[in-house]
Amino acid sequence: MVALEITTGKLRWSFQNVHHDLWDMDMPSQPSLVDLRSSNGVMLAIYIPAKTGDIFVLDRRDGHQLVPAPEKPVPHGAAPGDRLSATQPFSDLSFRPRAMLTDAQM
Repeated sequence: MVALEITTGKLRWSFQNVHHDLWDMDMPSQPSLVDLRSSNGVMLAIYIPAKTGDIFVLDRRDGHQLVPAPEKPVPHGAAPGDRLSATQPFSDLSFRPRAMLTDAQM
């Protein structure tokens, strides 16, 4: 996701939800602009859904995460000549199952 300054075209901020994508984990749909209301007023946000079930929530003014998405280690084992990222971001707002599903649960 990139945000550009409309008057100059210069980069304002960027966010990468997948580092070196080998698994077709790009965004399945467009992000949504939302106004989050809280006791502190209105926060201008953007929701970015991912194929992993994560929903990344950023402040659309500066790209800071409104919902944490810490980098976590991921499995290795790239094909010869390729590389993998050691970590990927995982949003705390997610539809991912918390435990591995069995065949019967699916």
